[in-house]
Amino acid sequence: MNDKEVRKMLENEQIPKELEPENIKLMLDQKAPALKRKKITAVSRFVAIAAACAIVSGTAVHFASKKRNSFTEDTTVTPTTAAENTAAEPNQNVSDDFTNPIKAPYMSSIKDYSDIYSLFSDSAERYKKEYYKSRNRVISGVNDDEADLSTTIENEDQAFTEPAGGKGGGGDYSTTFNQEENVLEADIVKTDGERIYSIGNYGINSVLHITDADDGELSNLYTINLSDEMNSLLGDGYIHKQTYTREMYIYDDMALVIGTTIGQDKSSYNEEYMWYLNSKTVTFVAAYSLDDSHECLGIYYQDGYFNDVRISPDGYMYLITNHNTYNYISVDGAEDVESYIPSYGMSTDIKCIEPENIYVPKTELSPGRTIAYSVIGSLDLNVSKKMAPASIKALVHNDNNYGYGTQIYCAPNNLYMVSSDYYRLPYENVEYGHVEVNTNSSHITRIAINKGEITPAASAKVEGIVNDQFSMSEYDGYFRIATSRNTSTMEYTKGEYYDYSDYYEYEGNADEADEFIPKRVEYGYYDYKDNKMDNVLYVLDLELNEIGSIDDFGVDEYVRSVSFSGDKAYITTFRQTDPLYAIDLSDPASPAILSEFKMNGYSSYLQQWSDGLLLGFGPDADDEGGVIGVKLTMFDNSDSNDIKAIDSYSMIWSDYINDDFSYMTSYAVWDRKALLIDPKKNIIAFPYTANIYDEDYSSEYTEYYKFFSYKDGKLVETGTLSGDYDKDEVNYTGSNIRAIYIGDYVYMITGDGITSADMETITPQDSITFEETYEYEYPDEDYEG
Repeated sequence: MNDKEVRKMLENEQIPKELEPENIKLMLDQKAPALKRKKITAVSRFVAIAAACAIVSGTAVHFASKKRNSFTEDTTVTPTTAAENTAAEPNQNVSDDFTNPIKAPYMSSIKDYSDIYSLFSDSAERYKKEYYKSRNRVISGVNDDEADLSTTIENEDQAFTEPAGGKGGGGDYSTTFNQEENVLEADIVKTDGERIYSIGNYGINSVLHITDADDGELSNLYTINLSDEMNSLLGDGYIHKQTYTREMYIYDDMALVIGTTIGQDKSSYNEEYMWYLNSKTVTFVAAYSLDDSHECLGIYYQDGYFNDVRISPDGYMYLITNHNTYNYISVDGAEDVESYIPSYGMSTDIKCIEPENIYVPKTELSPGRTIAYSVIGSLDLNVSKKMAPASIKALVHNDNNYGYGTQIYCAPNNLYMVSSDYYRLPYENVEYGHVEVNTNSSHITRIAINKGEITPAASAKVEGIVNDQFSMSEYDGYFRIATSRNTSTMEYTKGEYYDYSDYYEYEGNADEADEFIPKRVEYGYYDYKDNKMDNVLYVLDLELNEIGSIDDFGVDEYVRSVSFSGDKAYITTFRQTDPLYAIDLSDPASPAILSEFKMNGYSSYLQQWSDGLLLGFGPDADDEGGVIGVKLTMFDNSDSNDIKAIDSYSMIWSDYINDDFSYMTSYAVWDRKALLIDPKKNIIAFPYTANIYDEDYSSEYTEYYKFFSYKDGKLVETGTLSGDYDKDEVNYTGSNIRAIYIGDYVYMITGDGITSADMETITPQDSITFEETYEYEYPDEDYEG
């Protein structure tokens, strides 16, 4: 169906006279088990699954508009105050509405694809009714001599390192720092101790670079263009437009590159806009041999945008993608399965996910024009030079209006997905003066994983939103999660504006136009009356029932970083200063703050350096909370009742620049994998980039790594390394910068090349240049379909 046919169908649609919303009654099967816990409301469906940080146009086989989505009914966990948690007895209130999320099924697999289509159709019809009714929500007013115009207010572990080669003991080289032991995390740069593997994106080209590294000497650069490999993945009906490499692994004898490829439907070319209206987005895992052949061993295909990935200790990769269907109006009936069911498989055997592997909530879908899925696929990596699909699950979201979550936490046997819940304010039949109190919240989903099997296990909703994966931890049979909570009080208020839409009827008649009086139009909006911010730390059991919690700390501040270490949690919050809280979790029912340390700036990342020492990195700030640079801090947490800073190093940007045009930043503030931290080698390094202008307004862009060691209670700067490559055009790829070590040498990898240096002195030894530069491709304006 082309855009003209869609337009014609829209013009012929009958607008309903009134909306008749269906009453949703959640059937609550069971009451709470005997377990003592706090007030919790019912779980009636599976929670929203986490999504990609950013949505770009196009997702599945035939789709156009995309909205991230989340479910609406969960176990709701409401914390008690910090004062209440100091009591000796844990809170023991049990809600009569609680439904055990394990024993009472809250999702079911479908029997046939037509089941999904029926849900889709119903959701789209209800969306159409709500959409057309909402268009007439504004009430027209009368012309008036006076204007009283109102303005609408718009709604803002101890961890372990990866075993060498993915299994077994480590060699004398750096590995990606994993949050949980043997739960392997991907990155954009890896090494096996002999070669450096790095991925990069250069416009329409995405590549894997393979470079030999031997005692600081760099040679034998080999490059694989993954864009070439992906051309055949999309099928004949699509034009390959873009491939993005996301992350990678070195696992046994394979390099596993994860990425996203986007194609455009040849039949949907729009002559007016010179663009393709329909797109297809696929996440892939491409496997390459680590021997000198660099042979492509296979490509795995999974519909949707890349969200996250882990490899479990038993050798299975778990890939999470977010998939949206095409607009319902362009789906050609229930038989057009590929338009509303996600696909998966090896590139030689791509198929729609089987009905029994698609799970739907027991409540109806919210009104919407698309269906949103979270797709979790597992790959068996236990056979040499082979990856094989093991299992697949597609979880349908029942709310098509809000976003997927962005945070994934993975323990050896459980995968946790967290999505932020965005409160929908009521507008229908609301009187002026009505007050709404809204607290942000997060949906948590636990997925049990075992030898590739994927089993939805439990679901809950807690108040507040999570900062990142390190805000979560599973330990000793409990799941701990730290959130930042924002509670807003809003009043539905009368507003007015002038409607000039009829003014254009007077075009060409100046006299009548001068006499035109715009209409005053009345509308309603929500005005913020009060807002409170604080933070909460929850302790849940593995059924996601609340066992204990503590809140009201870091008031008016947000969680910036968390480090769980056994039965202790270290939490940094920030607005003007950096309070670092030490929290005791030894009694899961009654968490308690042991101490608080304040300093300017904040640590965006915390990592245990050794017993009793905690390393922090993040922005430095002045007394008013303005960011002025970055800072390393070594904390003494040997006594959690008296946490303190031993030493710190600040890099103040104004020491390097003195004009309003130049700027400096460190991407490690947002991407902790850009840090190199290894206590065994006594090495700490962070990146920074500088774009410095001269008096002629010419700029020089340079990427650096600054290196440190920790000796005798002091952070000692050992040197700075910069990239110096033989290129006419430099790629501005500061977000793709990494540092690793092999033996006694460090290596700095950027989008332009690799530079090596002696680890002790940071004296440059060698460099190798990547020849790629950014290349873009635009639609062929002469394309006629």
